Amino acid sequence: MPVSRSRQTAPRTVQVRVLRSTQSHTTVSTLEIPQKHWTLVTSRLPALWPAGTEVTITFTPMELEYLQGKGAGALALSHLDIQNGLTSASIQ
Repeated sequence: MPVSRSRQTAPRTVQVRVLRSTQSHTTVSTLEIPQKHWTLVTSRLPALWPAGTEVTITFTPMELEYLQGKGAGALALSHLDIQNGLTSASIQ
């Protein structure tokens, strides 16, 4: 089943707090209600953040899947933008 173009390109901005971070995975919780918990692949992030770090992430649904380890490694990350007080990175 083909993915709709809007699902591929509609970026979303979310603030998250890091709950746990290891060399392999980083678990974050959204600051919005209802809260969502995501486990992200640490090597796909621009930095290893300590627990408690708050980060703003702008991404498309496909980019979130990539960060979660569900997407292909060659995915073009056209909208992904991650910012916090220590790091600002557009991953492409």
